[in-house]
Amino acid sequence: NVVSKQLIGVTYFRKMSSNSKHLDSLLDLGILPRVVEFLKPQHPSNLQLEAAKMVTNVAFGEIHHIKMLADLGVLESLITLVSADHPGVREQALWALGNIACESVQTRDMVIEANILGPLMWQLGLQSLSGRPDVTNPTLSSMRHVTWISQNLARGNPKPQVYLMKRIIFAMAEIIQSSNATLFGESCRALANIAEYGPDSIQAILEHGILSRMKEASEAMISSSQVVHHDSVGESKTLDEWDLNDSREPIIPNSKASCEILPKCGAEGSKKAL
Repeated sequence: NVVSKQLIGVTYFRKMSSNSKHLDSLLDLGILPRVVEFLKPQHPSNLQLEAAKMVTNVAFGEIHHIKMLADLGVLESLITLVSADHPGVREQALWALGNIACESVQTRDMVIEANILGPLMWQLGLQSLSGRPDVTNPTLSSMRHVTWISQNLARGNPKPQVYLMKRIIFAMAEIIQSSNATLFGESCRALANIAEYGPDSIQAILEHGILSRMKEASEAMISSSQVVHHDSVGESKTLDEWDLNDSREPIIPNSKASCEILPKCGAEGSKKAL
């Protein structure tokens, strides 16, 4: 069975690529073009998933590794996979795109120019901003991925175009209503990145009525001694450390209200490996 052999091979190389010390020698074997090929729609989802995991590990490397991926057309393939039928493939594609976006302003803009915005909005069920007629039901895991990649898109100088900032603010204004503490914190972090761009960006955030919600949630967490600590600078996580299905989190009241304190965070994005 050719597909079975391909899956065994990609899985083997994916595991090797998780060790950055082996990455250059591994890529010297010339396997990357074949791995990127397995992202294409004609391949089965289990093969796409393993290929996307290896691409995520390569994107966890240095800027020249990301350039290798870009030269192979990986962005177009990953954007397509964000709308794949298999939820694991969709989320892994987002993971890889997030690693690419947070490397530098240049790679951030590469991801934006690959038209990531529509698929991101679709993942959140925001049909009006996705440009798609069909609707998806967002999961907790997919929403975590979207908020994380939004942080990496909304950072760096020069700032992204106004249309992107407005859509991210709109999306985060929806997510911040969640009773899930991680989603709340991650959306606050994305908004904090945007607020760093100055008065116009802060005003755009205020127009969505977010501040009282943030204040309410902060007071609730403090009163119950459930304070969420966030430190985004230089953050790197392995797959074991980043448990996307872990629901053991402090719960904050769900409300349509909004906050006065925008948490500050560094300009550097956070990359993840597996």
